[in-house]
Parts: sequence; C-alpha cells; structure tokens
Amino acid sequence: MTGGATPAVRATGIHKRYGGVVALNGVDLTVDVGEVFGIIGPNGAGKSTLFDILCGITEPTAGQVSLFGAAIAGVAPHQVARMGVARSFQRTAVFGEATVRENLLHGRHALARHSVLGRALRTRVWREDRDAFEAAAAHVLALTNLQADQHRLASVLAYGVQRRLAVAVALMSNPRILFLDEPAAGMNGRESADFVELIRAVAPGRTVVIVEHDMTVIKALCSRTLVMVDGRPVTVGAPTEVFLHPERVASVSAAYGKVVALREVSLEVREGEVVAMLGANGAGKTTLLNTISGVQPLTSGQVSFMGRRIDGMKPWQLSRLGIAHVPEGREIFPSMTVLANLRIVDAFGTGPVFDVDDVLEMFPRLKERLDQQAGNLSGGEQQMLAFGRGLMARPRLILFDEPSLGLSPVLSKFVLGCIGTLRGKGIASLLVEQNMRAALKIADRAYVLRVGAVVRSGPAQEISQADDIRQAYLGV
Repeated sequence: MTGGATPAVRATGIHKRYGGVVALNGVDLTVDVGEVFGIIGPNGAGKSTLFDILCGITEPTAGQVSLFGAAIAGVAPHQVARMGVARSFQRTAVFGEATVRENLLHGRHALARHSVLGRALRTRVWREDRDAFEAAAAHVLALTNLQADQHRLASVLAYGVQRRLAVAVALMSNPRILFLDEPAAGMNGRESADFVELIRAVAPGRTVVIVEHDMTVIKALCSRTLVMVDGRPVTVGAPTEVFLHPERVASVSAAYGKVVALREVSLEVREGEVVAMLGANGAGKTTLLNTISGVQPLTSGQVSFMGRRIDGMKPWQLSRLGIAHVPEGREIFPSMTVLANLRIVDAFGTGPVFDVDDVLEMFPRLKERLDQQAGNLSGGEQQMLAFGRGLMARPRLILFDEPSLGLSPVLSKFVLGCIGTLRGKGIASLLVEQNMRAALKIADRAYVLRVGAVVRSGPAQEISQADDIRQAYLGV
C-alpha cells in the first residue's frame, strides 16, 4: 500500500474453526484500491473460507475484516453488498431457466430502492429503478460481450459463456470490490484467455480479488498474490516472485534396509525449468524421484515445495499440491480404456488446467485410441498416455523417470520435445534420462549422480561439453 491510503480490503489475524477443524490460522491480508489481487493454494488451503469471511457471509472465529476502512463484523451479507461488494462462486450460480438478460436484472436487485407495493403501483421510484436496471444491463451486456446471447436461456449456453454470465451478474451492482472464486475453473485454454481479457476490461475503476488454480490467469492479471497452505499464509508477492519458490531438496539421504541409495543429495528446480538428472544405472536417480513424490521415505534431509516442507507427506497430498510423477514403466491401467486412464486422475493440482482435449492436442495419436484398452497400445503410445495422465493432474512440477526408455529414436525425440514445451506453460520438469545427449538438449540445468551422491551440477550446455563427466560418470 502506498501513501498511507486506506486499503480496499484489510484482514487481520483471521482464524476460523469448524468444531475441531482449523480452516484458517492467522491470515493477514491487505488489498489496495484498484488492485487485482490473487489467492492461490491447493484444495483445502482455506481459500474459499477466507473469501466467505471477506464478503461477510461467514464470521471469523477471531480477527477483523474491514472494507474501505469500515469494519464488517456483525454486518449482514446484503448490507456488505450495498457497501460495493459483489462475488462469484466456484459453481456457476446462474438461473438456468431465465434468459441472460433476466439473470442480469436479478443481479441489480441489491440496489433496488422501491418496495413490492411500489412495484405494484408503478411508482416514480420504481420507474427510476427500472430505467437504471435497463441501462445497467445494456452496459454490462456490451462490456462482457453477451449482447448476442441476451435472450437465450442460461441453461443452453456453453460452459465458458455461463462463467462469463456469472461475472456479468456480479457486475450489475457496479461493485467497488469484485471477488471471483475460481472463475476459470473447468475452462480450456481458449476460454481462459477470453476470461483474462474480460477481467482486464472490467477491472479499471474497481478492486478485484481472485481465487484461482490456473496460474496462467493469475500471472496475466494479478499484481500481487497470496499463497496459502493448510489455512496459513506462506508468502505474498508479485506472481513472478511467488512462482520462483523452487522445489528444493536439501541434504537428502535414503536407504533400502542397510543399502544406502542416496547420500546427502541437494538440488533445486525452479518454475518452468527442465532439470536433467543424469547418471549410470544404480546411481540413485529413481530413488531420488521417489523421495520427492513421497513413495520412498527419507533417512535424513528435507524436501520443500512452494516454500513449504513436504517430506513425510503422502503421494496423494503431494499431487494436490501440484507434483505429478510419471514413473519408469509407465504404470498405466492396462485393462482400462485410454479415456478412462485419463479421467481417473485426481485433477486437483495447482498448475495449469489440462483437460482431455488438451492432452489429445499434444498427442493426436491417442485420439484414435480413446476406446481401446491401454494394454493394447504400443510402447510409445503407452508413454504418451502416461505423460498425458500426469498433465491431467494439473502439476506445477512433473517428475519424469526414463520417458524415452524402449522407444524408437523418432518417438524418443517427440516425447522429450513435448517435455520441453512445458517450459512455456510454467511447469517445471525434473527429468531422469539415460539418453544424455537428448536430455541435455532440452534441459536448462543438469545434475550428475554417482553412487547416490551429486558429483557435478551446472548449466546443461556446460555439462554436455564436459569430457570428464561423460567418460567417468556416464560412460560415453
């Protein structure tokens, strides 16, 4: 906040309990007037609970919320709305059997001045409200590009258009603060891009607070972002700063009984990087991936992700934080169809949204095999399926264990090239790969493991030109 100005939103020491369940634990938040502010975190982090408290729908167990300097404790939700607050919900909250225009007119009622009797008598106040409603609807229809759909029932609209309508309804009260709860949820890439343009059009002159899992939306719109985990704030900053919190492995050791597989291994992977992990068979590469993904327990050291320590967490918990693992051997379900393999994924990560269509666009060959059992696919097709299934989990970090193993040179080049394209989506990749030359062509940095210890690290180009590394540790 600059110049000592009163913030649009201030929350101090917010706690919320539901019986013995702690949903929020000491959240502080300040949003400046005119700012587009993001809130991110895994499912169950408390984001929607915080939203409900900021909007006055839910009372905090402890703490205080003020909007434009006015405390809202004890203020009814409809009174908070009249202070200039509107919100959308995770689920598309529109009236399906009403037209688009009728939905918009419903959204204006919080500002109505006339009574039921006034409507029946068609008083001057009612006529003024009617004219104001109609003018606001015309303005919002134009602003949200819904003029062509204004007489259509909301139930027949495409999903992305319904989400746009939900924002339009919120705009009908001309709010000073617009709260949007996962507005891009379920949208494909094109719909998300259209939504970004919509918010850019409506943001001038108002404050916008967005809870969102799609990091491309957050980066495109928000000046600052709050990261929440388990009801606690982790960090606040510009999206480019927040997303630079690396996956960090510090002095990790692991063993199978008395056999030591890793010896104080340390590394980090930053947002959008491709980091190669190289080494001969038995060097500990797979064990390292298993320790990061929660499959193999550590004997010492720690693993952190997004500024939070994660060693000791279960694999499914790590998946919801945004870590996906494509294991060696693919581990698909051979008796299930390709489509069922893709849809079985728990798609609750924190990374960019990938739906089935996105996966099929990346791997067109799978489109021809959707109804086939996965066990009948070729090795290359199974690897594409395993890759696509990993993306369906919406990762921010994806671990690849020997993705080119057993593939032809052409398919190997294609699969590794697809890993390189994830960089542009902000997804980090940690790649274990025997094909050193191919891995280093797509990697930004590399680590070399020998007998469970890191013996060399640096830029991929530097590693590729190091004759001593190729001969001593990789045997090439």
